[in-house]
Amino acid sequence: MGGPGGAQVIMKSDPKRQLKQFKQYLQNIKRLRAATIDKYLRTVAEFLAWREVHGLTALFASLEPVALRREVEEYLGSCREHGNGNMTLRLKLTAIKSLFAGLVWGDVIISNPTSRIACLPRSPVLLRGAPLSRDEILAMFKQIDITREKGLRDAVLLILGVFAGLRLNEIISLNIDDVRNKERGKLLELHVTNFEKKSKRLVSLWEAPSKIVRSLIAARMGTGARMGDPVLVSYEKNGRPRRGNRRLTLGAADNIVKQLAGLAGIQRTTINTRLLRTTHVHDLLRCRCYDEYQVADRLGWKRLESLFAYIPKKNARNKFESLPDYWSGFQDIWSTKKDLTADGGTADRS
Repeated sequence: MGGPGGAQVIMKSDPKRQLKQFKQYLQNIKRLRAATIDKYLRTVAEFLAWREVHGLTALFASLEPVALRREVEEYLGSCREHGNGNMTLRLKLTAIKSLFAGLVWGDVIISNPTSRIACLPRSPVLLRGAPLSRDEILAMFKQIDITREKGLRDAVLLILGVFAGLRLNEIISLNIDDVRNKERGKLLELHVTNFEKKSKRLVSLWEAPSKIVRSLIAARMGTGARMGDPVLVSYEKNGRPRRGNRRLTLGAADNIVKQLAGLAGIQRTTINTRLLRTTHVHDLLRCRCYDEYQVADRLGWKRLESLFAYIPKKNARNKFESLPDYWSGFQDIWSTKKDLTADGGTADRS
């Protein structure tokens, strides 16, 4: 535990300096994006202002954990009295927990007093559909022959949905030049554009799925595709891309997912690409490195409340270190090196 000398004085000065130091912790230690950091800072600034208004001027370092926890609970209670719903309260608690985590890291306090605050109850929400299990997703991948270009296309379709959480229109709109190398070429960064919501964001993929995406792009370029052409296209029965690099349609993408699920023996009333995104949300919340703000940022939600339609049961939370940890079985599906560099296509799926 502990950071550089500057961290030793976190929260031992005026509110503006407190927020500045908290921002440095979020940037340098948690490595959050600017938009996510702004959301944390607004909530923490509100909490600090509430303390000042109520005459709570004692330094955090001088208070016992019980007293600190009581302050946070009183603040959340005040927010509820002023009309904040359960969803908003959960988000505020997430930001404040991060604040005290920064204090622990900086050796200002010994333990995080908010760790024992019970998870706030959720309001009834619209059911988004049960996510696909890890075994079901892996079974779908196993139906794909990635020694052919068309099979690589099908695998990347699943990857973009279940490993990156892209919406269907974002998957279809992704072009070759939207896929960029990072970490010296081991990882990929997707420059995602949502034309309906007029928004952009960056989504990263870890090494194993990045190899598959990179293999598809190499195959596409080998058959005449250019940087501005779509990543996912339709194919003729002979496995060649249709004339003009025709972008895969929304309906065809859904049909591919349904057919793969059928081949894998998955029996659901509803199977579509939206279910892949739902699965990704649940997977993120199983990982310790993602909190609610980071999940909303990765999924491209402007309204953080959207997240609470997906949150899994408490006992399913924070069991894995990361997505690569949770999906460790993915890298063993296609074991040979030849499979990961092939450029053919699967047989009959459109």
